[in-house]
Amino acid sequence: MRISASPLSFEEPEPSSPGDWLLTPILAFLAVPIRIWLVVCAAVLCVLGLLGWELSRSNSDLAGLARPNFSDFTFSDNYKRLTRLSDGKTWTLSYEPRSITTFVGTVRHVEHWHDAGLPFMTHDVLVTTRDYADSRLVTTNVFDHHFSWWADETPTGTINLLHIAPLNEAIYDELLLLKNWQTVRLTGPEILRIDFLDDQGHPTGAYWQDAGCNSILITGVEITSP
Repeated sequence: MRISASPLSFEEPEPSSPGDWLLTPILAFLAVPIRIWLVVCAAVLCVLGLLGWELSRSNSDLAGLARPNFSDFTFSDNYKRLTRLSDGKTWTLSYEPRSITTFVGTVRHVEHWHDAGLPFMTHDVLVTTRDYADSRLVTTNVFDHHFSWWADETPTGTINLLHIAPLNEAIYDELLLLKNWQTVRLTGPEILRIDFLDDQGHPTGAYWQDAGCNSILITGVEITSP
């Protein structure tokens, strides 16, 4: 009997080129059906959208990422002029006739917000009393700096949405502790209007003024119940 075998080959395989490493994931990507990628993309966008929605309606400055640089802002002695030192941008604040207003009640909404045009404004807080503070009697909602409520019968009590500029960083840190259903006391002068000034210190014609809410420079925060 005669047995023959193919001669052994000791030739080394050709090394893969860098192009092969780049081409492999591309080919794998193209092998996945397009409908699978559409489902994945839709799921990712949905999760990001829900996360963004929750963060936009929460009392969080994203671990300091959205915290104003308080050292960059300075008030005039009468708190009617605010300047950002880094670029000289200036705003003037006019106030309601009464010097100090105090809002006491139950928090039914609190969120941290940031507006490039008003970088010193940081919070919206919905403060309620009596029927408005009872979720069984009144349903409330806050969206885009406006509040709304629904009830089967005309409620008693008060409801106020505060657009807040904290006096300083210490007040800001106290505002970050606010939560729904706490009883709070928030104090400060109410802001009638905020005017934007140009580089020469002249009014630009642009301004902020609330519509049925309460813009306020908060000088005191007290949480009277957890």
